[in-house]
This record gives sequence, C-alpha cells and structure tokens, in this order.
Amino acid sequence: IATQSGSYSLSPRHQAADDIWLPGRQTGSQLYLLNLPHWLRQTMGAKEAHAVPLHARGQLVGLLLIGKFSGTAGAERPLSPRRLNILHGIAHQAATAVVNNQLYAEAAERQRLDQELNVAREIQASILPQGSPDIPGSDVASYWTAARQVSGDFYDFLALRNGEWGIVVADVADK
Repeated sequence: IATQSGSYSLSPRHQAADDIWLPGRQTGSQLYLLNLPHWLRQTMGAKEAHAVPLHARGQLVGLLLIGKFSGTAGAERPLSPRRLNILHGIAHQAATAVVNNQLYAEAAERQRLDQELNVAREIQASILPQGSPDIPGSDVASYWTAARQVSGDFYDFLALRNGEWGIVVADVADK
C-alpha cells in the first residue's frame, strides 16, 4: 500500500513492532488494526483504524479503513461477527468496483488510441496519390493498404520538367 509516508505491505504476519499492521482481534478474519500515518490521523481524527483489504482477481486493489467503534462510555467495542461479515461484503463490492473502474479506464484508453490511429490512417491515406498517372508508353498501377491501422509506407509519382517521371517509394521501420 503506497502512502505519502511510504509503502506498506498488507500481511497478517506483521508483528506489533512493525508499527504499521497489527492482526485484528477476530481470529481467522482479514481484519487488521492500522497505526495511521500522521497525514491520515488528521483526516480520520484517530491514531488507529480497522482495515479490511480489498482483494480482486487475486490482487490487493485497495483498503477499506473503518474507524474504531466506541461504546457509550467511550471504551472501544470489538466488531461483532455480524458487522464483520457486513464489512467483508462491502469490501468485496468495493474491490469489484475498483477493478471495474480500472477496466473501464483501460477500455476508454484503448478507444482513444484507436481513434488516434484512425485519424493517423486517414491523414496518411490523404497524402498518397489518388490513382496512378497516365505515363505514355507505360502501364502504371498503385495500391496501398496498411498491415495494421497505420503503416510507414509512402509512395508518390513526380512529373519532372523534362517530361519524364520519378517514382518515390519509402518505408519507415519500427513505427
């Protein structure tokens, strides 16, 4: 987990001396007690918070932070199994939402790149000659198609001053 004060790994095996992650009081659950970095203490108004990892597709995609529960006398109350189940359900939904957002962003980026490549292809096609010239004594034909959306190929026919013709063929490799 990257924070403004450093990176921390999420593991139930951390010891109290790590001053980052402490195992939660519920055995066998993925609930942790997090000693908050200074910047997060200011945001949450507490030194510690419960943390539930957000897992999706076998990867840690985030963290759900929950303020510690206090009773009427201000003493900390442990999370009940029911509340813990609800928090894990929320964490699962949040992890799914995070992954869906990432997938949506990737799809939007692919669509933007496809649009840019289509514009580049149209520009490339517009600078190529339309048809072939009529050169006396010669049969000239030309055809261009990109192997992908854009290619590095270019050709042109040049009418020279002395009535002869020049043909330009170019190819850009590793575009």
